[in-house]
Order: sequence, then structure tokens, then C-alpha cells
Amino acid sequence: MGTLGIAIPDDTWFVAAQHDTATDRVTVLDQHLIPDSHLPDVRRLAADLRIAGAELAAERCSGLPGGPADPDPARASRHVANRSVDWAQVFPEWGLAGNAAFVVAPRALTRGIDLRRRVFLHSYEADVDAEGGALETILTAPMVVAQWINCQYYFSTVAPDMFGAGTKTIHNVVGGVGVLAGHGGDLQLGLPRQSLTDGRSFGHEPMRLLTVVQAPLQRIDMVVERNPVLQHLFGNDWVCLVAREGPDDDWQRWTRGGWRRWETTTTAEDHYPTDQEVMPCQPTA
Repeated sequence: MGTLGIAIPDDTWFVAAQHDTATDRVTVLDQHLIPDSHLPDVRRLAADLRIAGAELAAERCSGLPGGPADPDPARASRHVANRSVDWAQVFPEWGLAGNAAFVVAPRALTRGIDLRRRVFLHSYEADVDAEGGALETILTAPMVVAQWINCQYYFSTVAPDMFGAGTKTIHNVVGGVGVLAGHGGDLQLGLPRQSLTDGRSFGHEPMRLLTVVQAPLQRIDMVVERNPVLQHLFGNDWVCLVAREGPDDDWQRWTRGGWRRWETTTTAEDHYPTDQEVMPCQPTA
């Protein structure tokens, strides 16, 4: 790391943590291995994580079916914890419903913007990645995984009878490899309806992933040319790639014919209102 200009003090101690998305709680693992000299820092971190988790729970509660409309953080934290262990609860959380975009840029690009938990964020500084190795890793690993997630939500929403898993109320787990609807039939594909809609409104808006990158366009082209998986995703419009070289430049959209200036005057809501038609949560004949 030192060769990259990143100085890490000799007394630095790295810790792993686990994030429970249903309760918004983060647990620092293997605390018994942490030196006594670092425990006060870990305790402060744990306290800050509890506060942040409770605030996030309060933000999420209003969107959970049957959740309190405007709870304080303490009440919200208790509510999400209770529903996470309720085996009768078919809506413990929305998971990654609503995912829409993947940003690869300096944190300053999105700091202070309420993205409504719809965007995957990857901090990236093009100035310290002259060869494009870090950018290539981000676009060919986490970005591809984000597209898998996005695609699963997309097809489970637009074609639920073919690519969804139906209602989870009649699911039976089979050998740890999948679920059946009821007592027989084929293994179910995709996501259950309760991961997409509460029967009154959608928790997910079907749209293909938007990937936003702040980096030299030539560097992005180089990465795409080296990786067929990116050529497939971008070239066949499974992912929309837009980029700019710096804060003062216009956004450009990648196309098979080259970069084109990206116009952003319309929104998906203008064309596809999400409150018109809702999939039923009950199984149909």
C-alpha cells in the first residue's frame, strides 16, 4: 500500500464485521483477538454503528408492510428486530428491492444526496489508478454481481409467472437447493412475490442497471475491450454505462458506436408509473 502512497500506521488493527440487513445491526467479529490498546476505539465504533443502524431502521420502517409510519430510532430498531425473528412474517425486509444503479466515483459525487437505498456505491479515485487495474476489478467483479441481482429482480417483476417463485406462503425447501410451490412441481426460479410487492404497491421498480463511472473514457474503453463479459452487458443493453472524466465534463453514454452525450431530462416514472398495476400475492390457478 505504501507504494501507492497510502500510509497505514504500524499499530493499525483490521477487524471484520457482519451486517444483518433485517435488523440493521453490525457485529464486530472476533473481538477477543483485539488488543486492549484498541478496545476503546472498537467500543466507540460499535456505539456509532448502533446509532447509525437505529437511524436506518427508522428510515426503512415506513416502507415495510405493517410497519410504524414515523417511529423514533429506538422504536424502529425494536420493530425490525422483532419482525426478523417472526416466522409468520412474510415481509421481514425488502432486501435489495429497488436497486437501480451502481456508482464508481469519488465519494464526493454522491455525498449529501438521498439515494433512497437504491444505489450500490464504490469509492474510486481515477488519479491513483493510472493502469486501470482497480477500475477493471470493480467493473468485472462487484458490478457484474450487481447486474445479477438487478436482473433477478427485473425478471421476477416483469415476468413473475415464468421467472418468479410465486408466493412464499406455500414454499417448501427441498434439500437446501431450492423451493417447491406446495408439495410438488418444479423448483421455483427467481424471487417470491413478497420480495417485490405487498399486494398494493411495488417494492421494486423493474429497470436495467445504470452504471455510473467517473474516469477517463479511454481507460474505460480499454477495460471493456479486454473483457467480453462487459462487452456483452453494455453492448446488449443489459447495463447502461455512463461516464465522465471529471466534475467539469458532460456525462457520456457508452454505445457500440462510441460515446454519446447523455441526456437526462426524462425519468422512468414519466413512462412507467409504478402505482398502476400490482401483482397479486395470492396464488392463481
